Amino acid sequence: MKVQRVEMFVCPSATPADTSGLQKLADTGKIRPDTLVALVGKTEGTGAHDDWGRIWADAALREWTANLLDRPEGRSSRDGQGAGAFHREHQGRGVAR
Repeated sequence: MKVQRVEMFVCPSATPADTSGLQKLADTGKIRPDTLVALVGKTEGTGAHDDWGRIWADAALREWTANLLDRPEGRSSRDGQGAGAFHREHQGRGVAR
C-alpha cells in the first residue's frame, strides 16, 4: 500500500492576520502550491461579542493561499470553484411558488 508522506509545520503569529511564518515556509520551498494539502488555523480570540480575530485570521489565510496558488481571492480550491462560487450558485435557488 502506498502512503502519502506529509509534514506539519507550526507557525506562531504576532496577530491573527500574520502569515509571515507561512510565507517563510513558501520562500524556502518547504511548502509548494503543487503539494499543499491543507492549512489549519487556530486563534484563541477573546470570546467577546465583538471579537473579529477569527474572521480576520480566516480572511488572511484565504488571501495568502489564493496568492500562493496564483488564483483570485475567494477561489482558492483546486477546481477553481471555491466556497464563494458554491454559495453564489446555490443562493439563488429557492422553493418554487
